[in-house]
Amino acid sequence: MSLGATKGKKLFEGVQRVVRYFFDAVYARYEGGLFYRGIEKKGAIKEHPSALKEAYALGLSVGRGETPEKWPLIRNSCP
Repeated sequence: MSLGATKGKKLFEGVQRVVRYFFDAVYARYEGGLFYRGIEKKGAIKEHPSALKEAYALGLSVGRGETPEKWPLIRNSCP
């Protein structure tokens, strides 16, 4: 999960790149993430219309042992 205060088109590109390099170093596969723009203040994520439900759904999928392909993630390279 990554949050950003601005709404730039490539806002999460750097974050994804760092995570991909880290996962590569530990022989893990990057599956995707949850990305939310326009979150400016502490606690503001609670007001997002879908973020908490999406994070909860991801936690359930992982906890149930579902395959990563079934995880509710954003998988494109520039969300």
